[in-house]
Amino acid sequence: MDKPTKKKDLKSVSTETVHTEIVPSTIEKSFSKGNIGFWYYRTFFCKYFEYENDTNPEKEKLADWLKKTCKPILDTNYPVSPVFSTTLPCYLKNNSSKLTTIYPGLICGIGYEHELGIENEFKLGFAFDHTTGLPYIPGSSVKGTLRSAFRHYDYMKSIFVNWKNNSTECPAELRGNIDEIYGNLEYIDWAKLENHIFDGIQYCKDKKLNVINKLSTYKRDLFFDAFISKTSKANNELFLADDYITSHQYKDAALSPFKNPNPVRFLKVRSDVTFIFGFQLQDTVIENGLIFSKIMKRELFKQILLDLGIGAKTNVGYGQFKEYVEEEEVVIESTQQTV
Repeated sequence: MDKPTKKKDLKSVSTETVHTEIVPSTIEKSFSKGNIGFWYYRTFFCKYFEYENDTNPEKEKLADWLKKTCKPILDTNYPVSPVFSTTLPCYLKNNSSKLTTIYPGLICGIGYEHELGIENEFKLGFAFDHTTGLPYIPGSSVKGTLRSAFRHYDYMKSIFVNWKNNSTECPAELRGNIDEIYGNLEYIDWAKLENHIFDGIQYCKDKKLNVINKLSTYKRDLFFDAFISKTSKANNELFLADDYITSHQYKDAALSPFKNPNPVRFLKVRSDVTFIFGFQLQDTVIENGLIFSKIMKRELFKQILLDLGIGAKTNVGYGQFKEYVEEEEVVIESTQQTV
C-alpha cells in the first residue's frame, strides 16, 4: 500500500513560490480540462514574478519561457470543459442561429489589458467566459451590433427587397408572409421598432396620446452570449490561433512610414469555428396591425451578422461569418444569458 504523501503547508510557502511553481505546475498538469481564461490572465504571467527587475540577466530566459508557454493555449482542443450539455434549452431551440467564422477569424475583447512589454507575449486582451473559460461574444456586443444596423433605414429595407426579389435567399420560414411586410416597408417606423426591440418601449396605438410604456423583462426581446458550438475536424478541433498586426513609425514625417515595424502578437478565434447566437424573442405588432414575428427577427438578426460581422477589426476582415451547414453528427452546444 502506497504511503500517503504530505501536502505542502501553504503558510510556510512564499508568495513567489506559489505564483512561480505551484500554480503553473498545477495548471500545466490539468490544462486539457482547465479554464483557458484563467490561464490567459493569471497563469500566463506567473513566471514574471521571477523577473520583475528589468536588469535581470535572465530576461532572455523569460522570453523563451513565454514562447513555450503560449503553445498549450494554441494547441487546446474543443471542448476543454465538461459543463456543456448535448441539447439546447427549450426556449432557445427556435430562437437561435448558428454561424461559422471565416478567414482570418474573430477577435473579441481586445480592450482588456494584457501586456507587460515582453517579447513573444500576447499584447491584446481577449474575451473569455468567466465560468467555462471558453471564448465568447458578450450578449451586449451582439445587441449593440444589431441595434446599430436598425439606424440605417435604407439598409434595413434592402434586406427585405433582396428577400422579395431573390426567393432562394429568402429564409424558407418567411416565404409565406414576405409579401405583406414588403408591401408596407414605407410605413414601418424603424426608430420605434428599434426602441421596442432593444429598449422594450411600447408606444400607445393612439398617436394623439403618445404614451410610452416600458415592457417587463419577461415580455422583452433578450440577447444571450454567443458561444462556440462546433469546431472543424480539418483544424483538429482547434479553435484558437495567434496573429500579428504590424504597426510602423509615424512620428517622423521625413522617414519612410515602413521603417521600424513593430509586430504586435494577439489571440484570435480560428476560421471554421461555429458560434451559436441565442435570443429569446417576442412577436411585435407594428404599423397597420402588421406582426413583426420572432421568426422574422431571428432571420433578420442573422442576416445583419452575416453582412456586418461582429467584434474588433471587422473593417479588415475579422469577425465575418458564413451560414452553418448542418451535419449528421451530434454537436455539443451551450448558451448563456448575459447579465
